[in-house]
Amino acid sequence: MGTELALIEPLKLPDQRRPAQIPSLPEWVVSRLETLKENWQNDPATGQGSMVLTLPTSMCLNDTERGMVLRHVRDLGTLVEKTPATDADSEAATLVIVTKMLLALPGQKSSDIGNEAKGEAYLAALDDVPPWAVQEAVRKWYRGDHGPKFDYRWSPVPADLRSLARNEEFKIRGRMMLIERIAGAVPLIEFSDEHREMMLKRLQTVIHEAAKPAQPAQREAAE
Repeated sequence: MGTELALIEPLKLPDQRRPAQIPSLPEWVVSRLETLKENWQNDPATGQGSMVLTLPTSMCLNDTERGMVLRHVRDLGTLVEKTPATDADSEAATLVIVTKMLLALPGQKSSDIGNEAKGEAYLAALDDVPPWAVQEAVRKWYRGDHGPKFDYRWSPVPADLRSLARNEEFKIRGRMMLIERIAGAVPLIEFSDEHREMMLKRLQTVIHEAAKPAQPAQREAAE
């Protein structure tokens, strides 16, 4: 097992300081994602047909590769599971990020009571978003990297900051959903050339029989 793992390029996790900067996937994962297709085929165990994600048998993940993929998905999940709604440290971290942003780019002059209410509004908008995603959205706001529709002289309103932070979070969630697809792929049922030739002949026979004119007895029965 150790030798086999050493021969497989690992899936790298993002830097904990900036999870939105996601490393490239190794070639053995990319090649499968490029080959992955959705096909209608019967389940060999039940005989029931359904649309499933398939890979050629030779490209289906072995136990070691599948274990690496699923473990990587779990590790990525730890980057998005802690939010202000579930973790006190995340709530404190988000509050610090928002406070610094408002000090750097205030929306307008307001009283202490107004500032407190504004902080509560941001926390309400960001309570299910991990702090690192909020930090990345704010960093890009300072740089003017969110596109021309925003006025970067002022701090973003809570709803806009939430939307921008969720975009950063989805980079991780999107990666998780993407590579889970190859872990769940089943072997494509492929037929031999002989089988295809036999099925083609049977189809041609059916078409030929259907094209024959109906006999008198058949016409009378139809009438």
